[in-house]
Amino acid sequence: MPPDVWDRLPVPVIYVVGVGIVVTLAIIRLGEAVAASETIAKAFGRPGKWWRDRIQQRSARAKEVRLAEMREVFGTKDYGVLQERINMLEEMVKILANETHATMDNREMDAAYLREDAEWHARASILAAEQGFKMLKHRSYTQFCREWRIAHAQSGKKPRDEKSREG
Repeated sequence: MPPDVWDRLPVPVIYVVGVGIVVTLAIIRLGEAVAASETIAKAFGRPGKWWRDRIQQRSARAKEVRLAEMREVFGTKDYGVLQERINMLEEMVKILANETHATMDNREMDAAYLREDAEWHARASILAAEQGFKMLKHRSYTQFCREWRIAHAQSGKKPRDEKSREG
């Protein structure tokens, strides 16, 4: 909107819009107060009671809709059962997060070890060559893993699941 439009508006229009916004915000806050307190609703008489009842009915309908959605998703409308399932899911998420962090830490540690091990083998090869020894060809861990995966894939085997790893 061009700036000169504001200059052309009569000042009372701007005040009316501002007062309208303030009144709307006050009504919203008042509605929250009426919904929260029966005493405030009684202070407004019958309209206050009607307003509070209407807010509570809407809230009850919203709760019914949420429970119906939960029943569709989780197969029950019993709030206690739903809460148990939610708590169980939260616990599972925490466990998975901890396992993920542990796995990441282990991978980082493995990578650090592999770097150190590669350096050690390189120094050992240089030292052996300096002293006239012939070193056997050595594959690094990452080379071994790459070759193993290729051979494993070519044999048609699929990666094992957790149960087969345990047993």
